[in-house]
Amino acid sequence: MPMPKVRLVTPTRRNTSSIAAFEDELLNHFGWGEDIDFDVHAANDDLSKLSTLVTDAVKAPVPNVIVSAGLMATNLLQAATSASLIPVIQAAGGGPSTTAQSNITGFTLNSLATANNLLTKFASGRTVTVLYNDYNTTSSYVYSHLAPPPGVTLTGLPIHDPALLVRPAGAIDGFIVIPDAMLYKYHRKVVAMVERKAAQTCYPERQFKNAHEDKGNVKVYGSHVPATFRLAASYVNFILNGGTVAQIVAQNGGVRFPNAVADNDPP
Repeated sequence: MPMPKVRLVTPTRRNTSSIAAFEDELLNHFGWGEDIDFDVHAANDDLSKLSTLVTDAVKAPVPNVIVSAGLMATNLLQAATSASLIPVIQAAGGGPSTTAQSNITGFTLNSLATANNLLTKFASGRTVTVLYNDYNTTSSYVYSHLAPPPGVTLTGLPIHDPALLVRPAGAIDGFIVIPDAMLYKYHRKVVAMVERKAAQTCYPERQFKNAHEDKGNVKVYGSHVPATFRLAASYVNFILNGGTVAQIVAQNGGVRFPNAVADNDPP
């Protein structure tokens, strides 16, 4: 019997805590170990490489399942698997920009509703700086659809180049970061921008808060991404044992992209 093949496509680098969590869950917890052909196709933050990586991931020998580490990879895989319908699991990311095919399921980092709720916690008269990656379609969508309450003003800070993550001049009233793989990778640089500078700071992942020396006015509102990757590994295990994407969607009450594992601080 041929060895099962699993490919993981990521816009970031190979050695992240999320991918490590996925590997640990699939190879150790579920016991696939050396009985599986597992390969990571990493763009190393060069998004121009992502299309080629997706093309390579679907080539023969055809994998049993492909894991997507983000919306951009998912959308590319949706096109690349339209004929073959290779099962695709999105470990984390936004909701697909087009209607997902029957071979795709996974998790979404649904941050818009949570971010809008956070804005209600800022007092009237505050100006909130919103950091987002303007090359990330989901992040840009979230920013453009933010609805601050009366008296709260938003200032967008679009950055897609980590070299531009520098400490701004002047005080920062409020600061919110929209989920993004690049900002997650460079979370220490993001923290250095606002450490002891912003009156109130809200992050999408706990790693940001953990990097702060002063955590007094720092909140986490998003998802626990490594835990979500572990759940994605359980989906992969299910498929490798004969399950289908349709069965996963049915088990989730017909929801193709349920929300990721929450990791929020109390309001």
